[in-house]
Amino acid sequence: MTVHEDGTSEGASVVLEYLTIDVIVNDYAMIVAGKFLSPIGQFRQNLHPSWINKLPSAPPGFGHGGAAPVSETGVQLRGGLTSSINYAVYVGNGPEMDIEVENEDGETEELEVHDVENEAFGNDLNNSKTLGGRIGWLPLPKIEIGASFMVGEADAEFEMESGGEHQEQMESADITVYGIDVVVPFRNFVFRGEYIKQELDSFEVGELKTLDTEWETFYLQGSYRFGGQPWELVLRYGDFDSPHMDDDQEQWAFGVNYLIQENAQVKIAYESNKNDDKTSLADRDQTIIQLAYGF
Repeated sequence: MTVHEDGTSEGASVVLEYLTIDVIVNDYAMIVAGKFLSPIGQFRQNLHPSWINKLPSAPPGFGHGGAAPVSETGVQLRGGLTSSINYAVYVGNGPEMDIEVENEDGETEELEVHDVENEAFGNDLNNSKTLGGRIGWLPLPKIEIGASFMVGEADAEFEMESGGEHQEQMESADITVYGIDVVVPFRNFVFRGEYIKQELDSFEVGELKTLDTEWETFYLQGSYRFGGQPWELVLRYGDFDSPHMDDDQEQWAFGVNYLIQENAQVKIAYESNKNDDKTSLADRDQTIIQLAYGF
């Protein structure tokens, strides 16, 4: 449950985040097939479960409609080449575009890509697969630097008007995602950082043409666990830039966690969110209380 400064709240929802069949090939490789969390970056595949994430929310731009892919349906090969190098590479159905259509006088006047839905889809509209992956390097034990990429096509189905009649359209556009991430632990302190950029090329439908668009996000996070105590402090700064001003978000988040045990904790966090459009939901500050349990 999320409670905002204006007294409004948001309820819970139930979704199937992933469902896979995993086959261990050898000590260096495992095949993962089905609906899996995106291996792009560190947050989504390693940190987002509530009992692992140090804060009750995802960083700006790492949720639905953000810059960072959420999940994929396909086949993935992952493992470790050496004790200091790990990898993940996949082929999947790819994302879909959310197209906004503006009509006037029985004609479509404008097309705009509102966002890219980088979530697992069971069907592929254009039958063009997406290729992505990540490679991680541990120069020292527990210190990891990662680089990620994704290339392919995003597709969309939408309706246009011509002469007062509705016409079904299916279009595709080239998409590229790349990012870097780092984690550096030092005694009871852990520093994390991640940057992801998503670029979508323009496409034409008749005389109409969309613009090249991009989404960009990063966060820096530090957490400190008091030695021998169940208390933990967390501070995170994140910034998300979108083609649409009302989706942009700059955020400071501060949290205090009480660890009942390693896989169960109570989290209290306060988020200070900023957006130039003061009526946007991305401008609302909020306090979040969460009980997280992993099993």
